[in-house]
Amino acid sequence: MALKILHTADNHIGLSFAKYPDEIRERLVEERFLALERLVETANQQKAHFFVVAGDLFDKQTVAKRLIKRTVSILAKFEGDSVLVLAGNHDYYEGSENKLWLTFKSEAEGTCVTPLLKQETKEFESDAGRVCFYACPCPSKHSSDHMIGWTNDRDKEEDTVHIGIAHGNVDGFGLDSDNRYFNMSETDFQNSGLDSWLLGHIHVPFPKSGTTGNPCFFPLFVETTPKLEI
Repeated sequence: MALKILHTADNHIGLSFAKYPDEIRERLVEERFLALERLVETANQQKAHFFVVAGDLFDKQTVAKRLIKRTVSILAKFEGDSVLVLAGNHDYYEGSENKLWLTFKSEAEGTCVTPLLKQETKEFESDAGRVCFYACPCPSKHSSDHMIGWTNDRDKEEDTVHIGIAHGNVDGFGLDSDNRYFNMSETDFQNSGLDSWLLGHIHVPFPKSGTTGNPCFFPLFVETTPKLEI
């Protein structure tokens, strides 16, 4: 059986859209949740094994508790093995408890939803075989250093699929002239020894539709705002 993963990132739930008129702002805010619901529904329809959010599920650390609770309740409807949620540079985790992740962890307890807040591996036995995810969360909003180097020296068992989850810019794909966004390169991915990487941040779909082979990374971005007639 093929391993199936639904991969999303940069959902930015909690974005206020304050510059828009109230009616449009409310529709945009609501669409963030509706888009997430559609993603979970798609994952269930496709019988995905894992649902991965590669950072910036939330737009900031000061998201209202009711929004966090609603987000977790949507993710918890996933019927596969696990939902893995990485801390990105907007919803970063600096190593101390904050209200965002305290609330998230409390609401996620007892569900299939797992926050990835530190550099660690998560191993699973799925219908498609053994899978090991390597979590590389952001500890701050900006950094000149990427967070994936620790994976290089980890032993990788041959009978396991090894997948990294990270958030940041990639050379040649996103804009980061000041080197502030955890910049990574294809060489960095190759040096890790992992089979592939699931990325967030750069908002660029890659590879192009119809590409064959085994790309070393997938910086998939799912647009969550509707086209409005104003």
